[in-house]
Amino acid sequence: MQKLEEYLNKLGFLEYTRLPIVRKITTKTKIPEPVLVTIVLSLGLLLMFTPYFSELLTTLIMFTIPSFETFRALKSRSSKDDEELLTYWIVFGTLYTFDSLFRYFLNFFGFYCVVRLMILGFIFYSRQYGSRLIYARAVRPFFERFGEAIDLFVRPIEEQGRRISRFIKVQQDEYKKLNVTRESMEEGKEKTD
Repeated sequence: MQKLEEYLNKLGFLEYTRLPIVRKITTKTKIPEPVLVTIVLSLGLLLMFTPYFSELLTTLIMFTIPSFETFRALKSRSSKDDEELLTYWIVFGTLYTFDSLFRYFLNFFGFYCVVRLMILGFIFYSRQYGSRLIYARAVRPFFERFGEAIDLFVRPIEEQGRRISRFIKVQQDEYKKLNVTRESMEEGKEKTD
């Protein structure tokens, strides 16, 4: 049992043995906390090779946990965590774009979803090293080299989006005015009747 606890501690999973739900389950089942955490981790690792669970886990790691961490970072006074998370989101956005463009082809390679999950886990859980390393070595040089070309491509799309947004806002305002006028006319008819 001691060796299992040491191994879980090395991997950073020993803290999960202290979760209230783990303690509650261990009290009912009489399974020791480190063994229960190991069973859950092993089951998760095995299920990672199934398409649905892999996508669910990837979404959890890619979006849910980082979004909550970003929420907490915005509430804190430190700018260090803001910088780490901004770097993460830049790297994530770049990888997600690459993934979206080439996923069809990459899925032909066995275990691509597992490799993707490992990369995403690396860039988030080791933000000080993972996302900064990929940002410094790949993303920043890419944007420095092709940033102007990307900007020339994106700028007209952004402008069109602003025009559409202004048009929708004008339409909403006109609809509200029309509705107010119609309601006041109906109120006037009720008073005269």
